[in-house]
Amino acid sequence: MSKKTMIIGATPDPTRYAYRAAHMLRSKGHEIVNIGIKKGEVAGTANLLVWA
Repeated sequence: MSKKTMIIGATPDPTRYAYRAAHMLRSKGHEIVNIGIKKGEVAGTANLLVWA
């Protein structure tokens, strides 16, 4: 069974922790849902855009 994890604050910027966390979770078999304010893709998954 695959686990699904939502990453709030996901960013396509590789210097940010959320970017590294997304890649780590994907490598461990988690399905991820990215929520962020920047358009882009993180770990092969598009960001769902949210504006404040």
